[in-house]
This record gives sequence, C-alpha cells and structure tokens, in this order.
Amino acid sequence: MVQCLCFLLVFAVSTSAAAAPTELASHAGIVQIGKPMPGFAGLGLDDNVISLKRLLAAPAPRAVLVSFMATWCVPCRVSLPVLKRASALGGVRLLLVDVGEEAERILPFLEENGLAGQAVLVDRFAGLAKRLFAGEVKLPRTFMVDGQGTVRTILVSEGDDLENVLSRELSKVVVQ
Repeated sequence: MVQCLCFLLVFAVSTSAAAAPTELASHAGIVQIGKPMPGFAGLGLDDNVISLKRLLAAPAPRAVLVSFMATWCVPCRVSLPVLKRASALGGVRLLLVDVGEEAERILPFLEENGLAGQAVLVDRFAGLAKRLFAGEVKLPRTFMVDGQGTVRTILVSEGDDLENVLSRELSKVVVQ
C-alpha cells in the first residue's frame, strides 16, 4: 500500500511539473493563418498610438510577434524571455498587448523582467482581445505576422519547447 501511494505521489509530481508542448492553431477567434492580421491600434504606455500598420511600415520587418499577455499570467511570464530573445533577431519585432491592466501595474513588471522600453499596447478593458478572439480571451496568445501583414503562426499555448517552435516558425518567414 505504501509503495503504491509513493508511486502515485511521484507520478503526480512528475506529470504536473512537465509542461505541455506548445500548441499551434489554424485560427483563434477571427484571426486565421494565411489571412491578413486584422488591423488594430491603441495607446501604448507612453500614451502614443501603437498600430500594427505602423509596426509593419518602416523599416519593413520580416516578422512581428504580437503577444497578448498580462502580468498575473504565469505562462505569459515564462514565455517573455523567449519572445524577447526572438525579437533580438534582425527584422523581428515584438509587441506586447497587456490585457485588462493599467500602466501603473505594467511598468514595474517590465522593469523587473528586463523589458523596460518594450512596446506595449494597453488593452485596459480587453476590447481588442475580445474583438480578435471573438469574445473568449485566453492568455497567452501570440501571433506571428509576416512583413506583409499575413498571419503565419498562432500560438495558443506556450510550453517548454516554445524557443524551438518559434525558431522553426521564424525560419519559415525568413526563407519566403
């Protein structure tokens, strides 16, 4: 009986500690692979307007990673260093869209995570997220948009293999 309980305890700990793999999807709400990313604009942390159109303008990026996140979202926190490294590649831009929070909460979070100065669109009342996700807001969600504005990848969950998945997906955009 004791051996059985020990096995179950070890099994439960090992399965809960292992993260699920990163999941890709063909669509998330109204956003679909192979279709143009719906246009959007909103205020950034500095009260300047941030728009996808401007991000895709000059100088033309190979890809824009648009990541919907929140400071309280643990998977979002885990994926941020990976997204930051990906954005350090030439021609890759990162736009964080913070859902449901105020700037006063976001700014210290960015500083703590080495992201001070990062472009963040503040979706305070989740209007943009609700529109794009057709009402069902689940975080994190990351969209890879190519330089022409076409959605190439939709990440609906971000696991331990996120860096490999992003590298593979970005290489597809670079080749084309």
